[in-house]
Amino acid sequence: MLFDIIEPYGVYQSIDVSMAEKASEPERYNLKPFVEKCFSVSLNKFKPRYRKWYQDESGLNWWLPVGRELWHGISGEMMQNERDAGTKGMFVLGYWRKSHIDVFAGPTDLLVKFSDDLSTDARGENKLTFIKKVDHLSLKEIPSFRLEFFARIPHNRQQAEAFYNLEKIINSIKSKDARERMIKSLSESLKT
Repeated sequence: MLFDIIEPYGVYQSIDVSMAEKASEPERYNLKPFVEKCFSVSLNKFKPRYRKWYQDESGLNWWLPVGRELWHGISGEMMQNERDAGTKGMFVLGYWRKSHIDVFAGPTDLLVKFSDDLSTDARGENKLTFIKKVDHLSLKEIPSFRLEFFARIPHNRQQAEAFYNLEKIINSIKSKDARERMIKSLSESLKT
């Protein structure tokens, strides 16, 4: 599959990025299955309108932002839900590069604890500005919050778009039996 190669992280300079170009849905598509495979979890969207907010089968929150820059927003509702849940959710950030996605991960507890130090916009979204270090990302607004380098996922943008579009088509089939027949047929055709 796309995720078989995990290599050590290279040396990064420390820089601060203030605006993020949003990742497309096909670009986001790579991170979720990778996280599910590495952490042995099954993730489902917590609320459909939030592309980055998932929960696993045990109810643990997973935040999966993906972007081409290191500036991200986390909704106030996500932050409040994590605070109310009293659990230690996971923050897994996908930093999209031309040939790969660098994946950084860490628990959300310090971010939630010091969330009052974050600036918010008119919609109540918390603004996060990450700074690249040698082997981790630190948060400009809360320096004690770190995401450790976890993996580098090689990717092919055209392949990601094809898989994303194929998944949309399969999910649009109303009949469960028809979906299963389609998946079986595609699996068999890929073997040949």
